[in-house]
Amino acid sequence: MGAGSTDGPHVTVSVSSKGGGGGGCCSGSTSCKTTASSSSSRGAEKVQFAAAPETVVSPALTAATSSSTTTATANAGTIQEPFESSIGAPGRGVAGRNMHEAAQYSKADKPTSQLTPLWACKFLYFLQLGCAASLVRFLVVLYTDLGIGPKFIGYLMCLDPLMCFVGQIFWASICDFTKVHKLVLSISSGLAVVFYLGLNAYKENLTCVFVFVGLAAFCRAGAQGIQDALCLSVLKQHSGAEDDESYGGQRMWGAVGWGTMAFLTGFMVDHYGTGYMFVSYTVGTLISITVLLVYFPGGAPGDLAVMSPTFTPAEARRKKLLRFRAMWFFANLVVYGTCMAMVETFLFVYLERDFQPPAEKSLLGLSIAVMCLFELPVFFYFNRALEILSERTVLNLCHLVFALRCLLYVMLPRDQVWTVLLVEPLHGVTFAAMWTASVHYAQNNAPRGLETTMQAVCNGLYQQLGFSIGSLFWGRVIDSYGFDFAYYACGVVVLVWGAVWALGWRIHEKYEVQNVALQRKLLFDA
Repeated sequence: MGAGSTDGPHVTVSVSSKGGGGGGCCSGSTSCKTTASSSSSRGAEKVQFAAAPETVVSPALTAATSSSTTTATANAGTIQEPFESSIGAPGRGVAGRNMHEAAQYSKADKPTSQLTPLWACKFLYFLQLGCAASLVRFLVVLYTDLGIGPKFIGYLMCLDPLMCFVGQIFWASICDFTKVHKLVLSISSGLAVVFYLGLNAYKENLTCVFVFVGLAAFCRAGAQGIQDALCLSVLKQHSGAEDDESYGGQRMWGAVGWGTMAFLTGFMVDHYGTGYMFVSYTVGTLISITVLLVYFPGGAPGDLAVMSPTFTPAEARRKKLLRFRAMWFFANLVVYGTCMAMVETFLFVYLERDFQPPAEKSLLGLSIAVMCLFELPVFFYFNRALEILSERTVLNLCHLVFALRCLLYVMLPRDQVWTVLLVEPLHGVTFAAMWTASVHYAQNNAPRGLETTMQAVCNGLYQQLGFSIGSLFWGRVIDSYGFDFAYYACGVVVLVWGAVWALGWRIHEKYEVQNVALQRKLLFDA
């Protein structure tokens, strides 16, 4: 995005010329094409000048903009990156504009010998999320067995995502700077294993528990944003090939791993104790490191020279990330993550303490398996849904379904804890749909050269910062007023926020419409 871009109607200019000549955009051998499209929901108009298919494009970026005019200066082969996402367009799909449109080179230009197989992405998601489910998801069970109260559990569950947030940005920044993603991910994952084994060895000491949980979370965080960036880069490589697939087609295997390992862990913990969680995590992580080292290139696949990436200038990055569309979207991730902590952090505690008989570990594992089972169709068919709905519409729907989910938890009969399995299918909407929409948005709006960091920020705001705030806040609410009040309050919060979020978009769109005429006049009179 140019430095003078605004949140509203925008202009993307790509100019290219062969040889050393070239005055205007249609001079010499340069071919120009102008297209205009409008969206009534956004009141915006888009004008694009695209180079002819045979044009040779180099990575140089020489677009200069001001607040009132947009000017493109073309040296031989200059291009300015497109940046806009259609998240502000209710009812308008972007399936055709997601991951695959970023690939700028034909299949013949790709060195197939260096392609990372898609099964490696699937297997990596299966292992990484399976390991997390077998240990991280059951840490609250370990805390409960150790006799730790809800208030201190809230502190621990606040510490974990907070350290993950810091660690995720740290590891992602190293990846974007060094371009050695698999090495960074292998080191961070290995350190996480070491610290979790330390937690198991010194779990009777609360101080050691606090320290090891924080250190392990800091290192474990490297797997999250980096893994999404690796997957998206691999999909760029395979774009246009026979095995061309979507992000959801890869990510769904993470849900399979999460559900499978959570189900098995619940039964194994019932029979062998909480020590099994640490063994499962260690073995799975070591296998995932092996997959990384063997099947992935030295850096992220998208960083291969053949991709010839361009980089967004620092000033343009800041403007791009500080636009209303980005900031309002990020605000939703934080608030939604804060509410989701009532499920991710306290649901197991609720099922073990407020029900008679309390939930067994096997039932807890089965509940996660049901959640993941209903994530699969959402991940797999999400691209088709985007042909009808926009990301914004999907997120508005998630607010409503999540509020319903909170209400249903309170209505469960206290002597039939198994009925929680009837509520868990809603996880397919409240998580899978929300998360896939978020990843699509982050990918489409990431500044060039900061793709990994953008995924880390998106993940961190929701899963780390949001969860940490929610764990701390809801832990105090539960201590003071109980689980029923907390779930009711959570449902109200997410409904009110959903209304505020939708209103914010309407106000912003109204502002955009008021500026369309001026933007068009400046564009065509220039």
